[in-house]
Amino acid sequence: HRQSNTAPRRSSAAASSAAGVPPLATAAASSTAIKQQKQQPLLPPILYPPATTAAATARGILPPPPKSITTANLAAIQINPTTSPDDWILAKILSHDKSTKTYTLSDEDILSNQIYKMAEKHVVPLKDTEKNKWQRGDNVYAVYPDTTSLYHATVSTPPWNGFVMVQFKDDGDVDGVTHEKAVAMAHVMKVPGGRK
Repeated sequence: HRQSNTAPRRSSAAASSAAGVPPLATAAASSTAIKQQKQQPLLPPILYPPATTAAATARGILPPPPKSITTANLAAIQINPTTSPDDWILAKILSHDKSTKTYTLSDEDILSNQIYKMAEKHVVPLKDTEKNKWQRGDNVYAVYPDTTSLYHATVSTPPWNGFVMVQFKDDGDVDGVTHEKAVAMAHVMKVPGGRK
């Protein structure tokens, strides 16, 4: 049997006594906190469309509607078109030189200070991407949750409430099941280069 590495929990009264706070004072404070909590207005529940409710229950609550994402200066860029043509990342457009057909962009990864100068053919501006009317079965490139990288995915549930549900390619779990993931519509684009 494994031994617990955590110390046994003390009651709030014992902890208060150890800290020099009388138990009665702690109880009074707790009572006041409970009253204040009860007086706070309850937030209305987030309702989801019937098509996704069962699935949402199975995998946990869907995220709330995304804050407004300005796509006017966002782009997906192909950082290694020769060696890794399927690798695309999010970047912010700093400038666009139409005469030389090049973009200057900064990596959207907050831990990176990388600046890129890219030819137009390796840049896909994401302006108005959130207006696309995706349908179930559409092949797309989407930003994988909690990253700034785009991967090949298939739309599993049409857009709703600012999100689209997708299943990423080669994203199966240990049982071979590929679960849906919610991606902000502003972070989903058509498969680049006309590929399927």
